[in-house]
Parts: sequence; structure tokens; C-alpha cells
Amino acid sequence: MARAAGFVEDHKAQGDRLDFGRLFNAYRGQFPFLVGRSEEDPFEHRQIDLAQARLGGLGLQIEHLPGGHLTTHEQPEALAALIARFERTVNTSRSTLVSPDTTGPGSALLSRHEDVASGVPHH
Repeated sequence: MARAAGFVEDHKAQGDRLDFGRLFNAYRGQFPFLVGRSEEDPFEHRQIDLAQARLGGLGLQIEHLPGGHLTTHEQPEALAALIARFERTVNTSRSTLVSPDTTGPGSALLSRHEDVASGVPHH
């Protein structure tokens, strides 16, 4: 029972450390964000609704996935499809910002972004 007494304080401290709003505001100009929301999750709806209300107007993208609280385990194909769509959208929007000349100064940015989006480390 004594161990459980500290749970509330620990949980609140974790919320301060993992403040998504701070992370989003600090990095939104450097790379895009996507939040996946499961349609039937009984626990996370309030957090996602708050993120949408606070950050949606600043460009936060929230997409719905089928399933419940463990949707990434329950619906791995839906998650993979969401990530693939997001990557295509990011690559399309980035390519319009970068010169199509693969030898020009914009080519390094495009190559770097493609490496990051695909998960391949850039050296």
C-alpha cells in the first residue's frame, strides 16, 4: 500500500517530463508530427482531444486508427499503412520545397529527408 501512495505523484511528474505540447512547439518547424488515435481506446480520448484543441490549429495532424488501447498490436497493418501515407505526404510536401535539380544545393536536403523518413541513418 505504501508503494501505491506515491503513484499519483509519480504519474503527475511523468506528465511534466513528457509534455507533448512543449515538444511539438519546440520542433514543429524542424520536422512534421503525426499522432495516431485509436477509435475505441477508453483511456486516451481526453489526451488526444486536448492535443487537438491546443495544437491542431498549429498544424498537429491526428489520424484515427481502428482498435482499442493496444491498437498498434491489434491493428499493425493499419498502423503501417498510416505511417506509409504520412511518409508519402511528407516526401511530397518536402519535394515541392526542394529544387528538382539533384545536383543543386537543395539535393542534400531532399536526400537527408528521404534517409530520415525511411529510417536509414544518414552519414
